[in-house]
Amino acid sequence: MTLRAFLNLVELPTKAASVLPFLLGTFYGSRLAGRGDALNFWVMLVSLLAIDMATTLLNNWMDYRRARVREGYNFSRHNALAAYNLNEREVAWVFGILVTVAALTGFYLVSRTDYWILVLGVGCFVAGMAYSWGPLPISHTPFGELVSGFVMGLVIPILASLVQITPGHFFVLRADSEWLALHLRWVDLLPLLLASWPLAVSIANVMLANNICDLEEDRQNGRRTLPVLTGKELARWMYLGNVPLAFAGQALGLIGGFFKPQAAWLFLALPFVAALSWKFFQRPDKATTFRFSVYNLFLLGVAQIVILLLGWVV
Repeated sequence: MTLRAFLNLVELPTKAASVLPFLLGTFYGSRLAGRGDALNFWVMLVSLLAIDMATTLLNNWMDYRRARVREGYNFSRHNALAAYNLNEREVAWVFGILVTVAALTGFYLVSRTDYWILVLGVGCFVAGMAYSWGPLPISHTPFGELVSGFVMGLVIPILASLVQITPGHFFVLRADSEWLALHLRWVDLLPLLLASWPLAVSIANVMLANNICDLEEDRQNGRRTLPVLTGKELARWMYLGNVPLAFAGQALGLIGGFFKPQAAWLFLALPFVAALSWKFFQRPDKATTFRFSVYNLFLLGVAQIVILLLGWVV
């Protein structure tokens, strides 16, 4: 397998969807702790990229095996196994290596932090595998956007923050002879979730845009994605409606006093996000307008990280 084939197989440019939430969580946790742990940062980054690449590889692999329609932009150009005529046994080996790297670095990270990293990390791994694997993969259901936005946009920032702060800062599990209680430090956890909300919605919108573009092929391949169930017209309006929804977390953070007033600068991005979303809404197409949804993710992600680094959230 050539390097070019591998990079296409794991769709390296799409890793921004996990790296941006990771950076957001890292900087948030570092500000809470008053310092940053560089080793934990790099170990988690390696683990995160390995599992994200493994998930993407698995998705392309399963799409290749299940595809009834083997023509069209998504399959003949986007699926690396078809484009590079890759051997499935070789793909399986690469998948195994990526999962092994993710597991080893993940367990090492747990040994340096606490068991909540293991609990949430295993949950992310299971969600990633279930997204493409099994008798009914999540990507074939109407819940693909929801799961992607939740796991990548909200859980990853929590994990990235946890490896920077002292154990037990966000979650504490207490048990006695009669009670089992989970305590959440909501005063620190809620601002993180609100700050991550624009990324979560943007990630979900990228997935929605992808499914809108692939609607006809998904229908022929027997998938029951959200656009397949709702129809293209309603799915387009849902995509457009997610634009103001992406800014709801910032608004609640400001209204609730969790963010400093300067955090309102994020709303300057609204006209640009709306303009790019409108271009996709008018002509959803994988080859020409799909990239606008990715641009929106970059724009909001980078803007929110800058706002956090400037100290306008915590």
